[in-house]
Amino acid sequence: MANGRPGDHPLTDMLSHGSPSTYPEDIFVRVKELTSLPDFPTVRDEIADVLWEDWPRWENVVPDLDKVRRKLEAVKLRLSGENGNPAV
Repeated sequence: MANGRPGDHPLTDMLSHGSPSTYPEDIFVRVKELTSLPDFPTVRDEIADVLWEDWPRWENVVPDLDKVRRKLEAVKLRLSGENGNPAV
């Protein structure tokens, strides 16, 4: 059961502990960038799921870091309204 300690969840590691949580630095920077957007709370669970699913810490999963990057970019575009649609 998660208790907020380092290593419990990649998003908690990034936001509460300032650690990239075994993710590459570019993904860590992108997540931190997303947290600065006003509508971040509306996508927090989505980002948590993206990070959880391909967490490099899992020993039985080959993480698809490009998929993580694409999904985070899609969230950024949606929140910023850069995809031609109004921001959420």
